[in-house]
Amino acid sequence: MAAPVRAGETVAVLDHYLELIGRLRAAPPEPAAFGATVVRQVAAVLRVARVGWWRMRHHPEAGLALEAGWWDGQAQPFGAESFLPRHAFPRYFEALDRGLPICAVDATTDPRTNEFLDIYLKPKGIGAMLDAPVLRGRAV
Repeated sequence: MAAPVRAGETVAVLDHYLELIGRLRAAPPEPAAFGATVVRQVAAVLRVARVGWWRMRHHPEAGLALEAGWWDGQAQPFGAESFLPRHAFPRYFEALDRGLPICAVDATTDPRTNEFLDIYLKPKGIGAMLDAPVLRGRAV
């Protein structure tokens, strides 16, 4: 994996990210491969170890279900931990519902992400999170 992005490289990385979005819009992958394609390419562009593509579920246990993941250079196998119920992480979902990115420089103390401290952040050694909701119309 490439070295992490440094502060001075942010504009260049965002330019690459926007270019990637343009390519995906111009020639979208097959629906079944969309999530896997996006996470792999976003991981490369942003030079990060972990990227996940989650889909909002609208049913009695509303939450997020992991559809595709790219962890440490490999496709992510999914298991029972791949569903996040809304009721268990209310501050995170309130933030997502606003339709704005969650940029948590210190995810362990950020109130939008620190609900994941014991189940995700500490076990995986994660210190920062960048979550960007994808909107369809006006819905997350």
